[in-house]
Amino acid sequence: MLFQLERSHNLKHIVYLFSDELCEIVGRNYPNYRNIAQKEYLKDSDVHDTLVMTDHPALGEDLWNRGFAVVGVEHSGIRFPQLPYVCYDVTELEEAYLEQIFCHMRLIPIPLFSTERLLIREICPMDVESLYELYRDRESVRFLDPLYEDPEEEREYIRNYIRNVYAIYGYGMWVMEEKQTGTVVGRIGLEQKELPAVMRRFCVANGFFSDKTLELGYMLGERYRHRGYAEEAARGVIRYAGERLEGPLLYAVTRAVNQPSCRLCERLGGRDIGMADENYRVYVISE
Repeated sequence: MLFQLERSHNLKHIVYLFSDELCEIVGRNYPNYRNIAQKEYLKDSDVHDTLVMTDHPALGEDLWNRGFAVVGVEHSGIRFPQLPYVCYDVTELEEAYLEQIFCHMRLIPIPLFSTERLLIREICPMDVESLYELYRDRESVRFLDPLYEDPEEEREYIRNYIRNVYAIYGYGMWVMEEKQTGTVVGRIGLEQKELPAVMRRFCVANGFFSDKTLELGYMLGERYRHRGYAEEAARGVIRYAGERLEGPLLYAVTRAVNQPSCRLCERLGGRDIGMADENYRVYVISE
């Protein structure tokens, strides 16, 4: 059974504002594509649930400045230097992908999948207070990079992370949220990092490509440990990677003295392949 993605259902309308030239291009190449002629008047009240696709640069920039989510369609020398999202073939963009674009523009966290007790979703600026609460526990984060001291700097980092990591790669560090309470209990996810030497040697010896190798990382707030949350979420991430990310090689790096994390890697079926340096141990999680 295929992994079923959660849906955010925030995008209600997709409006196509195309020039006659683009309608002709698309209609000529894709005669069954019926959406090209859709043109609607946009009200300011539509801004919250509407995605606009257009090849009119001035109109696109005006709508963007009014707060709309806009995708520019580039063709025949038409460019959209002010817009963060552009495409070249409107027929290749499925509605589910357009919903992701819309959510990233709106900074709406996309739900990825659920486990028995947890929702794994993308992070958003509204999570900052919850993150500072989690990071107050020194034991939980002593092996992690700290948050910015200024919460607004952390929010800006998250906004950039959404635009430059989620939107481009389709994965990253996410949050774990209790389904029953809606409480953020930790973080988990996948990142492409510089491989430790021992991991590079493993890839070469076993025929894996380094650019298809992702690091699994997590942190869990002190109040939420010893409930099996980390293992439950990690197993979900491993399955997600196998079915939605074309099965990358996954590994984890943990301090050798962090015995709970080492035991978790072993429960996940991780294989200890050696030390990254004098402090960090490397486990191959999923091959």
